[in-house]
Amino acid sequence: MEQLHAMGDGENQRGRVTDRLCEVGTKFGKLTASFDGCYGGESSHKFREGDFGDTPFPYWLIVPQYRTEMILEEELELLGGMVE
Repeated sequence: MEQLHAMGDGENQRGRVTDRLCEVGTKFGKLTASFDGCYGGESSHKFREGDFGDTPFPYWLIVPQYRTEMILEEELELLGGMVE
């Protein structure tokens, strides 16, 4: 999120990508992830709000890949670029 937040053509445009992602995404402050089978057995890990370190984005953000790609392509076009 920090890298995406820095995208833009100047101070006026910075943060547009993260703003748009946050509008369409779902934020989670806590999450339990379960892992099954890779190395035998099951394991899980609980991520809590304090696990994110020093960041302006202290949460998990769930955004479907197609929405992320659409937003990135639209923002790139606004900056004069194009995905080939």
